[in-house]
Amino acid sequence: MPEYLYKNTKTEEIRSIIQTMKEEHIYRGDDDKEPGWVRVFAVPQMTFDSLSKIDPFSRNEFDKYTGSKAGTYNDVMEASAELSEKREKIAGKDPIKEKYFNDYSKKTGKTHPKARPTKFEKGGITVDVSD
Repeated sequence: MPEYLYKNTKTEEIRSIIQTMKEEHIYRGDDDKEPGWVRVFAVPQMTFDSLSKIDPFSRNEFDKYTGSKAGTYNDVMEASAELSEKREKIAGKDPIKEKYFNDYSKKTGKTHPKARPTKFEKGGITVDVSD
């Protein structure tokens, strides 16, 4: 059942009262005869599972976080992208992404598609190949 807050206008005391959603939300004290109680409307408190407590540079923490969650491949990719943004804010660039791009280049002899510039100029003509 939901919890509702009531405040005594005289004493400033706040009480947490459990009531059903169908009940009339009125509180008159423990003996049901005390005047001066008004309902306090508060913002609901919710917690979201967040990456905020994970060290963005720690592979072990990322593996632990994603390994303990039920989700899709896309959920893992979104978590990875969020941590990449944090690394870029902290270090100015994402060293893990840079290493991945370098390894890709060594393996294939080509620049990774996401590491290629989106604009280039040649002969006075600027070409924009961004999506």
